[in-house]
Amino acid sequence: MAMPKENLTGVETYLGRPWRNYSHVIFMESFLDGIVHPSGWVPWKKDHTVAETTKTVSYMEYGNWGPGADTSRRINWAGYSKGTDAKKAEEYTVDRFINGSQWVPKYITYKHGL
Repeated sequence: MAMPKENLTGVETYLGRPWRNYSHVIFMESFLDGIVHPSGWVPWKKDHTVAETTKTVSYMEYGNWGPGADTSRRINWAGYSKGTDAKKAEEYTVDRFINGSQWVPKYITYKHGL
């Protein structure tokens, strides 16, 4: 039996928020539902953006789809890139980022690259 979908209308949901310098986050090749806030990302304290932090983070989006994947209204931080190029996104795939082909059991199916 399928669980009923919870109504989350009005709930502010973000992809992430920087609380320290130099954090890295990428959402790639994922379905993003309409619950994702149009700005995508939010400062740690909503009413105070720390310029140094927004310059040093690396927040990226690549190849996502769905109603929450529209990047036209995303934040404008130096450390954010929408539509990251494939070469950059490839650095965060299972085989490149965590050397998955060396230790992930063969019976686990996953996409090795983009």
